[in-house]
Amino acid sequence: MNINALPQEFPPSNIDLKRKEVSHISAWRDKEEFNAVYKQIFCSPKSDIGARERAAETLKVWKIRQNRHTPVSVLCTLAILEVQNRDSRQGDKVQANELKSLYSGAFTRFINFLTECHQQSGAGRKGSISARMKEIGIEGFLVELRHLCAHSSVSISLDVFRRSAEYCMNWLKVCYWKRELQLIQSCEGRQVKGSTLLDKIGDDLRYLVNVYDIGT
Repeated sequence: MNINALPQEFPPSNIDLKRKEVSHISAWRDKEEFNAVYKQIFCSPKSDIGARERAAETLKVWKIRQNRHTPVSVLCTLAILEVQNRDSRQGDKVQANELKSLYSGAFTRFINFLTECHQQSGAGRKGSISARMKEIGIEGFLVELRHLCAHSSVSISLDVFRRSAEYCMNWLKVCYWKRELQLIQSCEGRQVKGSTLLDKIGDDLRYLVNVYDIGT
């Protein structure tokens, strides 16, 4: 496993890519809320742990709001961000093996989320996990890391875990967050057209309204 030459650029990814010119119900209220969380995660100084912790809490609210429809990239971001926050806040107070275990679980969820999403899209039903991940721009070393984690995370250094976490967050930043910021357009109810739209999404819409009230 070689992580000494991690790529700085990533190919375009269609993970969580929505159809254009179609309105979609999202977990965030509008583009401004999405952008605020993006800035907390990716633009805050390293010393501002509180900003990233607030971002993680917002991601949890999004997860509640959208339930099974939560974008897999949001789930991946939350998985990695939570362990990074724990490391930044309590890294010196937590035993190394405990941190390694937390990172191990985060990377396993990261790969599993993306693999399942890629399979459901119909684009990656065949081939190895490594081949599927390569299709969306994930380097093979991360799949190898997941494999090693399944056997013994203790033998992996914290430096490898931390650098791999940064790689994951960079991939998410480029292939999901920045892409979505370019595509998202806030939409009000009166702008949604279609006589049968309410019939199609009525139950989901009522559920989300109730969850918004609870979550906020």
